[in-house]
Amino acid sequence: MNRTPNIIFALALLLLGGALFAHSFAARYAAMGIGSPVNPVFFPRILLGLWILLGVVILIKAIRSPVNFKENTHRWQEPLGMIAAVAVSIWAMRWLGYIGVAGPLAFACGWLLGYRRLVILIAIAALSAIFTWWLFDQALGIPLPRWRLT
Repeated sequence: MNRTPNIIFALALLLLGGALFAHSFAARYAAMGIGSPVNPVFFPRILLGLWILLGVVILIKAIRSPVNFKENTHRWQEPLGMIAAVAVSIWAMRWLGYIGVAGPLAFACGWLLGYRRLVILIAIAALSAIFTWWLFDQALGIPLPRWRLT
């Protein structure tokens, strides 16, 4: 495997993750809050820390991997499809709401990742959309975008 793309990807992850992590300490986020003892950027900082850790792991693995320039198995359809699915979902969320977008997005991601058992994929997409809506909207009281086509 050619390790150069993996090293570039890991460095990009580290650079972007580090920049976002540093940006999360900006003064405008310090004043945010709803009376909770935990700042709203607490959880994103955890995710960014995991992101940076993943970048370090990928970088170490790429540096330690043997070099083989004959193999080129890069497939761009899946990553580009995922980016397109997320972009369409973000665009459509203002009209379809979270429930109307989360299920199809989960289905599209599963399909693009190669899962082809249609009935199970539809069930998981529907249940994950309903569960995450219930968790945030009902259990945690964090409102999610609603259907606006009416």
